[in-house]
Amino acid sequence: MTSLDTTEQREVARKRPVASLSYIGDVLMARCIFRLCAPLIAFALGSCSYVYDLKAVMINGRVAFVVDPGSARQPDCVRSIYVEAGYGEPKVGPVKGDNAKLVVNGGVYWWDFRETASCDNPFPIFYGDELKGELSEVVGYVAPKPLLVDVMYVAGTESRGSGYGTARFKIRADGKIENYRSDPVPPTRDMDRYIIRESKAG
Repeated sequence: MTSLDTTEQREVARKRPVASLSYIGDVLMARCIFRLCAPLIAFALGSCSYVYDLKAVMINGRVAFVVDPGSARQPDCVRSIYVEAGYGEPKVGPVKGDNAKLVVNGGVYWWDFRETASCDNPFPIFYGDELKGELSEVVGYVAPKPLLVDVMYVAGTESRGSGYGTARFKIRADGKIENYRSDPVPPTRDMDRYIIRESKAG
């Protein structure tokens, strides 16, 4: 699976209608709260949960995710992962088997959630590689889509012990990856994941 798409394909994607951001609904607090406020989870939930810094890297020409060496917490595995386009960035269409709301409303490029009892996927996690463990039927699944050059992506992971990692990154035209500070105050969204208040942080 290739991690990069051509400039021409990227331009086509930019011309598609841009829908508002994604869905999680009733399972938001139970399963996917880290998508909205991972940097605040440790404060909100106390010492039972923790956050760590995720980093996108290129390994042998493939996008992969690792724990930032400077992160205070260093989990060794992942049970769930998502990658979505940043707000206002181009989105892709769903394919058969995808949770269409996540793709159309949320700009999700990859969404793979496993049951909480599992943590069978050691770092590094390569973009698009199917995770091990029982697939969560409650949250749904989105097959990996080709990533585009010069698009801001947001990635999140869930690890053992209620650990949550986040990263923001772009793939440059030369194939290198730039990582950016994660947004500490993400936009507020309604139950269908439409934005109702913009973030004030960059």
